[in-house]
Amino acid sequence: MGNAFSTEVIVGAILSSGAATRREPPSKTGVLKDSFWERFDSRTLFYDVVSLSPTRFRLFAPPLFNLASILKERLAGLAFEKLAIGQFHSFDTIDIKVGAGGHQATCAFFEKEFGLTASEMDSTTFSRKRVLYTLSKNNDPAWIKDWMHFHHVNHGSDAVLLCDNGSEQYDCEGLLDELRSVNGYNAIKVVLADFPYMPALDSCRNPHACLFVQSAMINLAATRGLRPARSVLACDIDELVLPHGGKSVFRQTEASILGTVAFNGRWTYPEDNQIVAHASHYMVQPDSPVSRSKYCFRPDSYMGRGELDVHTIHGGLRNQILRQLSKISAFSYIHCHDISTAWKWSRNSKSFDNLTKEQSIKQTLESAFPRPK
Repeated sequence: MGNAFSTEVIVGAILSSGAATRREPPSKTGVLKDSFWERFDSRTLFYDVVSLSPTRFRLFAPPLFNLASILKERLAGLAFEKLAIGQFHSFDTIDIKVGAGGHQATCAFFEKEFGLTASEMDSTTFSRKRVLYTLSKNNDPAWIKDWMHFHHVNHGSDAVLLCDNGSEQYDCEGLLDELRSVNGYNAIKVVLADFPYMPALDSCRNPHACLFVQSAMINLAATRGLRPARSVLACDIDELVLPHGGKSVFRQTEASILGTVAFNGRWTYPEDNQIVAHASHYMVQPDSPVSRSKYCFRPDSYMGRGELDVHTIHGGLRNQILRQLSKISAFSYIHCHDISTAWKWSRNSKSFDNLTKEQSIKQTLESAFPRPK
């Protein structure tokens, strides 16, 4: 059974610091500096094991690469009928089928071999909810609450699943207490997933080739608890989906034949001398590039059953469909430039010239965040 307001921890199976064999980076990475290894995930064998049924289990892992043989050796003591590795764009799955009556022994094996309790699928917490999903680290709780508030008043979101990537500024319980103060939410879950995110941008030629955790976590979340949701909006804390003609992106998704609404975005910036908050991000640059597409999906749809990624959905024709949907969408989002911990690069709006006020965005933000009189 799910708890409407809760925290969880994804512990993961981690190789010891003295392990002779660690994950090697993808060949296209192009390591430039020794600092690369500080933030590359070389030691996570897998993130979680989920019990799908009395005879089926699924592991979610970073791409195994050279660790596949290590994992198979570790699993050799498990009595299974079938083991299959699925390779996706930035994560792997390992599906295990055991014989009838083998569920308890399999759970005991993972406890003994890896110190992990198999996760059960949660069919109640997000059932029939309109869920906001995000991965976050050290974002100001005030920003997160504004993000929640905006999407509730404009789109009707009523649940949040926040995957915390190891924040140092607060713990999950403290963050949950903060988020519970936002009106309109019937379910909030904060899940700690403290795994390496990505190597520093200047440490290799292609750091995004080593970004494993973000896509893995949303697909793990979908398997563990998002399937019963009415619809799910996946976007970052610095992104606000603008309403269109009073319509909700969740309702449009739920009514869609394809079960997905995709949309592009644009960067916005705070007006000078304004407090850094979503509410002040109504300044734009003329001819600024479009921010890559984001999407809302219905988990029971063709699109929702695909491989969820940050900016697209993979599998079959899904990627092409989502790209076309984003081009014709009536929805869009604003990418709030200064809502950032600057972990990736320094964001300083004062370095931008020719910013102009976008009145339609300003009015939408003022409606959601009215100024005190």
